[in-house]
Amino acid sequence: MTMKHLFILAALIAPAPLSAQSAGSIYTVSKVAVRAEAADAVEAKQIAIAEGQKRALASLMKRLTGFRAHSRLPELDDASIERMIDGMQVRQERSSGTVYIAHLDYNFRPAAVKDVLNRFGLAYIAERAPEILVLPVFIADGAVQAGPNPWAQALSSLDLSNALTPVRLVQPRPDLTLEAVKAAQSSAQGMEPINYQYRAEYLVLAVAEMDAGGALTVSLSGRDAAGGLSLRRTFKTGDEGAVAVGAKISLGVFENRWKLRRLASQGALDAGGQDIALVELTAEFTGLKEWRVIKDRLEKLPGVQGLDVKAVNPRGATIALDFPGGGQRLAKAAPSYGLTLEGGEGAWRLRAR
Repeated sequence: MTMKHLFILAALIAPAPLSAQSAGSIYTVSKVAVRAEAADAVEAKQIAIAEGQKRALASLMKRLTGFRAHSRLPELDDASIERMIDGMQVRQERSSGTVYIAHLDYNFRPAAVKDVLNRFGLAYIAERAPEILVLPVFIADGAVQAGPNPWAQALSSLDLSNALTPVRLVQPRPDLTLEAVKAAQSSAQGMEPINYQYRAEYLVLAVAEMDAGGALTVSLSGRDAAGGLSLRRTFKTGDEGAVAVGAKISLGVFENRWKLRRLASQGALDAGGQDIALVELTAEFTGLKEWRVIKDRLEKLPGVQGLDVKAVNPRGATIALDFPGGGQRLAKAAPSYGLTLEGGEGAWRLRAR
């Protein structure tokens, strides 16, 4: 297929309008399904909400941390979790005399979540990726399925707006051809017509193809916030909920690629299991405004805890803090937050970049 033919196809697959979507927050976990049974509906609701907030916090901490840290995530009691909650919204609910069923959204206090992760020495990502446009295409019986389909529904059921890598789904046009999809999957050149029409910096073609035997193959092609992307995975025939699993894994791919990039920039990829160590340093600055910038950036740096400003003068400040891996690890993480840490034990010097 020539480039001329590709751009003719591009004109035929002009994007449908995007659906409205809120900006979201990485500290909100939405669409948490809960169900509980008790002596009466009131007690069942209380049990369901408590169980839901526990699962929501676990999902949030997994969202913010790398895969290798998940086995070390803390399990908090109900009272501790309740103190971290900043609100809850009910999407839908129903109850009988003894059963309560609902879908709930939980909002968490950012400072409280960071405090827990810092206390346990877990590196985390608090910076969201740029939004990704995802074009979901479902292929069955050798043809692109127009209109509502299980693949688009599975993706839209996820917590896309609050993800670490926020996703906006784009509705494909009914006249999108299998030929155009295959061309886009095969090469970056084949993606050009779709990229041209959507004019998005980050656009991923997400294709789910069901074969005659019922096996599902999911492929992601295009570019997300971590760079070029080409991934293909097949779920064996008989996998229960293969479409739902494929959708969840696809979102996980976007988030994990972003987290690996950010953790690498922090020098935290191999920080798991390192002891928390005291770091004493001197912050150097030219005035009060620059000092405020340095202090703000240092407080936001994942892993920093017990920050103690011992003394401040017009050109510097003496600071003590705890950090997983000590000064050497902090020196690797600092540049990703606009800071430079140089020197060595007893003589660390911190400056804004």
